[in-house]
Amino acid sequence: MSKILHFLKHEFQAAIAPFTCFFILFHLLDITKAIMLKSYGLTPTSMTIATVGALIVAKAVLIAEQMPFMHLFAKRHPIVNILWKTLIYGGFTVVFRCLEELIPLAIKHKSLAVAIQSFFSEVSWPHFWGLQIWLMVGLVFYNCPEVLNLKILFSKNRHTN
Repeated sequence: MSKILHFLKHEFQAAIAPFTCFFILFHLLDITKAIMLKSYGLTPTSMTIATVGALIVAKAVLIAEQMPFMHLFAKRHPIVNILWKTLIYGGFTVVFRCLEELIPLAIKHKSLAVAIQSFFSEVSWPHFWGLQIWLMVGLVFYNCPEVLNLKILFSKNRHTN
């Protein structure tokens, strides 16, 4: 039982930083979306979706960090590593955001082909890319401290050896 508790404690501690970052970011996106759509109201549903989205992305980030390709530029200049991770995470966010728009359309039209056609005609692309820019900026801010902390650790280890 103690192994399970240790594992859960480790997972919880590892998830706090990405969850906090994405919790704030997703709620800012929700507010931005409300302003863009001139609804000026945040519903409990939209707030819940933002919170659950932050949890999912935080876990996805933790899983992605275990992939070898995420660390291709770990020993390069920090800006290269920050941009690499931002690009990878950004690519995933575009895919997930497209799915987020496509799934309700597929349910509405009861056909994936019709949903894809509707997706390209019904989605407000300025809004979509405006929110994606927010996400990319948030991802840069998320990656900066993590990458810079790793660089500081690597440089301290080199000087002590």
